[in-house]
Amino acid sequence: MSQFSLRLPDDLHRKAAALAKKQNVSMNQFFLYAISSMVSNLETQSFFEDRLQQPANAAKADALAVLDTVPSRPVLRPDDELSSANG
Repeated sequence: MSQFSLRLPDDLHRKAAALAKKQNVSMNQFFLYAISSMVSNLETQSFFEDRLQQPANAAKADALAVLDTVPSRPVLRPDDELSSANG
């Protein structure tokens, strides 16, 4: 595991310490959670931005690949459903 020395303004340090105490966690746990949350948010944002940059054909191909996993069944029109229910 890596170590990193972090310089904080005094007011931010006090606020973080108070929040960590309120959450009943160490300052280390508090900062790990805060950093991992930010990394996760940025990675998620980047993922969706990258997806938006893909050509429409790639998105269509992805959607069709998902649809290919659905078992095929005959399509019923509304009239067919009524006639089959009435016997």
